[in-house]
Amino acid sequence: MNRPRIALSPELFALVFPFFVAFDRHMQVIQVGEVLDRICHIKPGDRLDKHFIIKNLAISFEFDAILENDKKVFMLESSASAKKIVLKGQMLYCPDADCIIYLCSLAVQDLDSLRNYGLSISDFAIHDPVVDFLFILESVNTALSDVQMLRKQLEALVDYRTKELEELTQTLQQDIAKREAIAKELRETQNQLLQSQKMEALGVLAGGIAHDFNNILAVISGEMDLLHQQVEPGSLMREKINIIEKHVVRASEVIQKLLGFAKYEEYKSKLLSLNDIINESTFDTDI
Repeated sequence: MNRPRIALSPELFALVFPFFVAFDRHMQVIQVGEVLDRICHIKPGDRLDKHFIIKNLAISFEFDAILENDKKVFMLESSASAKKIVLKGQMLYCPDADCIIYLCSLAVQDLDSLRNYGLSISDFAIHDPVVDFLFILESVNTALSDVQMLRKQLEALVDYRTKELEELTQTLQQDIAKREAIAKELRETQNQLLQSQKMEALGVLAGGIAHDFNNILAVISGEMDLLHQQVEPGSLMREKINIIEKHVVRASEVIQKLLGFAKYEEYKSKLLSLNDIINESTFDTDI
């Protein structure tokens, strides 16, 4: 049973393989893919070796040399185009037409280079492995774009949180300063209260001592009054008694000061002559 042979018309072949070029033994182009023609401006009848050079193999750009290496991958680089174009593919020999068909695709590294040629993914055949590569690149670029957008959002959130934290820190510092001021004022108040309590205790003590001495002086003063009645005026004993009475009066003044201190009364200080006090305190030891 004879199997049917499928023959592709030139138009259908160009649609299936948008990147291809067929050339004869004279290296003249017979047919070229629509997309390849668009970016390289190759027309039938042009010499292929005028448009490209072999980039990866150290062989001459001749029909027989290419035919001997038809199992290898060929990379052709444009020589006439202002934009460097690199094609990657396989050379297939067609014995019926005695020509070689170079089935290739555009070697691209990123989507930007694809745009530089004015191409898009739809210009490639669906079965072309480059399409998968381009889809991956597009997905990666989309993911990178999403990551950049998320990074910007995260940076904005971090900036907002940082500013919020700085404001909270400032508020906390102000609150700490206020608390320290209140604590300092409280310590000063406690110290004042403690000092007041000490002064009050000293006043109570001084008042008790003053009352005790006052009672003693009252007894001495009473006895001095009795001695006045018993001693003749103008006698030496009367002079000694007068000196004692002066000291009793002075002691009474001191007691009044202690009582005033016990009541927190203020007194004005005055200068005293120690010599006068000593002279007044001197009396005969005969009494």
